[in-house]
Amino acid sequence: IYTTKIQMVSEPDEIKQITDSCIFYIDRAQNPMVRSIGWQALGLVKRNTPLAFEYIEKALHEIEGKGYWLQEQSVYFDLIHNRYAAAETYPQAIEYAKLSLAAAEKSGNNYIITKSWAEIGIAYLMNYSLHLESDSLANEAYPYFIHALELYKNGTLDISVRSNQLLYN
Repeated sequence: IYTTKIQMVSEPDEIKQITDSCIFYIDRAQNPMVRSIGWQALGLVKRNTPLAFEYIEKALHEIEGKGYWLQEQSVYFDLIHNRYAAAETYPQAIEYAKLSLAAAEKSGNNYIITKSWAEIGIAYLMNYSLHLESDSLANEAYPYFIHALELYKNGTLDISVRSNQLLYN
């Protein structure tokens, strides 16, 4: 309730009070998945701030190694990847995109696996676009995109609006 409420307020004092309430209840939750969801919600609300990274990483640590939601773990690593990409720190973005792929492959969720392959390619391309120093950065992206496309073409992915959008990306 508090993580939803925080998205509807704009006054700094009210945001701080609701954030404190969120943390209070997250710390008391018994279920690691519930704690993870709470930290993730706070991380998303804090956007591209140091607190966003901290909260998303706390969400990860709640489920890490506990056999919970490997596909969700992949999504959380992807969130961290996106935070680094937004800050144009692509070596870290690539590192987290690769962690996302590893978790996705363990999950068996073909959509997330294919998306993860494509996200690594995108991170390499963005790094190339930022530096324009070496074609090798662009060349590193290519096998990731080809692998994602092969998964799609081989019918590993269900044909759906989501997977078609992924292919276009």
